[in-house]
Amino acid sequence: MDLAMWYFERALNICPKLNNENNEFSQSQYWLENACEIRVRNSDDEQYKAILKNNFYLALVDIHKRRKTFHLAVCYCQLAQTYDSKCLKIYEQLASIYENMHQYKDAKICYERAIELNTSLQ
Repeated sequence: MDLAMWYFERALNICPKLNNENNEFSQSQYWLENACEIRVRNSDDEQYKAILKNNFYLALVDIHKRRKTFHLAVCYCQLAQTYDSKCLKIYEQLASIYENMHQYKDAKICYERAIELNTSLQ
């Protein structure tokens, strides 16, 4: 999947005019999701499946943050949370996204949750 994500990101960098309404972007994401789903189906380990899905959605968060499509980045963070609600990176990403969206109250809540999770890990 890492190679698939690398190709997907390269495609986005090569075609800077792509946006979420563009058919090419939708098709690229569709095929990437299929590749991830195939990899998940080929595993018997439920924990590994959850890690794969979580990492996949966090990679999409990174892509959408760079493209400044923050509302989609938030959606993918929420999807990642369904696989690991105690993932520190999700809350850090959400806080950063909310800051970019000037939703400082939500950003503060996410930073506080990230700090809480960080202290519980130590």
